Order: sequence, then structure tokens, then C-alpha cells
Amino acid sequence: MKIEFRIPVSPDKSFYSQVRLFALSLAKLGEPYSTARIVVCVGNSAQHDAVVEQNSWAKDFPVEWSVASPEFCEEFNMMSSGLWRYSFPSDADVIILCDADTCVINRFDGLLAQMVRTSSAVAGVQAHYSPFPNGSNESSWKKALATIGKEDFIFQHSYSMEVNPCAELSPPYFNYGFVLFNREAFKSLSSIMQESLSTAMSTFPENVFAAQIALSLAIIKKNVFTIMLGQEYNCANDDSIVNGNFVDILCIRIIHYLRTNEFDRHNFLCDKEKFNEFINTNKKNVISARLRIHVESIKDCYIDWN
Repeated sequence: MKIEFRIPVSPDKSFYSQVRLFALSLAKLGEPYSTARIVVCVGNSAQHDAVVEQNSWAKDFPVEWSVASPEFCEEFNMMSSGLWRYSFPSDADVIILCDADTCVINRFDGLLAQMVRTSSAVAGVQAHYSPFPNGSNESSWKKALATIGKEDFIFQHSYSMEVNPCAELSPPYFNYGFVLFNREAFKSLSSIMQESLSTAMSTFPENVFAAQIALSLAIIKKNVFTIMLGQEYNCANDDSIVNGNFVDILCIRIIHYLRTNEFDRHNFLCDKEKFNEFINTNKKNVISARLRIHVESIKDCYIDWN
């Protein structure tokens, strides 16, 4: 089986350090993860040669750098690197879009097999909460769906950290931290993702979750089958996940280190003082503590950029 990861970044050492941890983590897991192509999509009108030169470490891994064009960056601004991941084809059986601040700590062979044997499928963890504030969840989703002629689409999914499962429902709405596509689904959705994001951005111009809303619209428009995953496949270091029993700690596959209350998630891998603090300080959050154990198990996670 051939798998491929695509990660969006800005041209900054904090993002590059996170990608390096990602690559080191896959290398530890063996085939097919250790040889999986890692395509890093760089925004902010970066220069390809400069990116490659700054990241000489990447030569030891199956890492490739794909820099979004200046015109693309200008049109889609802060969302350009994420959208750029759809702009070129893949021959992989499963394509996985994930954030730089995710870390694969365990194999997920069963899920990969399920993706391959399912026709045109996308899998992910339903986002924690609604992208629409102040009680406008249902009306806003209907407004979004009306743009693709699907305003009568039936909402069937709870947000993944909603205490009352019936409080607010939505269409499939995945957190972009870790989303899997089989080849058929990726080809189908890639063909309309620019259009879908433009629609979401124009319909909700101030919404920071426009990219996730766009994916929902594309999935529904193309009638792609969705597989709903548990938090173990995109587990944030959030106390609410543990306190609410949303995940079995022993089953975690992917950690998404979103929260910053116990360590600097942006710079703990590229600032020596912050790295030492991360390693030498006990973590109250058990998911952050699990990440610490994982980082300690990998040689040379810290990289000196000087």
C-alpha cells in the first residue's frame, strides 16, 4: 500500500521543526509509514530554493517541498498553503492531509485498509464545535448548503466535543488536523476545492474556519462517502477530551498539540530553552505528557537552526 502525507506550512523554522518531528515519527513506525511521501506545501510566497537550502535535514527523509505560486498566495492569502495541497495529483492509495502540529505516535493499519476497500471515501474527526457562533449553527449551514443547491441536506452529525449530542447537528465537518482520502475521493474533491473555498470565503468572509466549511461543501456536492473517526485519530492536548472521556489514552494514534498552556507548541522543537523545559517539566495534561514521552523516545528531536 502506498500512502502520502501533505502538510501546509509557512516558511518559518517553527513549522519546519514540526515537520521534522513528523518525519522522525513516521520513520520510527516502519513500512509503509517510514517510506510514505511527505509533501510540505509552503505558502507566503516562499522561494523554493531557499526553503530547500534551509532544510538540509530533509534529505534523510522522503520529504518534498511544494511552494505555492505568488498568484495563488495572493488570491487565497492565509489559506493558500492548505488549499495548495489539492493542486497536484497523487498516485498514492491513501492521501492524508494533516497539520504541521500533528504527530503520528502509533500505526493505523486497519484504517488504511478500510480506506482502500471503500469506494470514494474520506475519513476524519468531526470538529469539536460549530464554526458558526451565537446560535446560528443551523441557519448558517443552510445558507452554506444553499450555495451548492443542497439546502435540504439532512444534518446527522454531532460536534465531537459537544456534551449534549443533540444540541447542535451538522453535515460532515472535519477538523483539518488529520483527514484521509482514498485516491478516488481525492481526485474527485480536488477538482472543485478552489471553487468550494472561494464560495465559503465569500459567503462567510470573516470566518476563520472557511477551509473546513469548504471541504464539507465539496464532500456533499460530490457525494463522497464519509467515515467518522474517534478522537484517537486527531487527539488534541485538551483537558476537555480527557475529562469528558472522549478518548482512550492507550488507543491514541495521532496527537494534535493545539493547546499552549503547558508548553510553546510553536517553538519547543527549535528553541533550546523551550525544548529543555518541555522535556524536563511534568505535564498535567495526559495527552501532552504522552507527547513528551514520544519526543523523548526519538533521538535528536531538537534542531539547532543557528
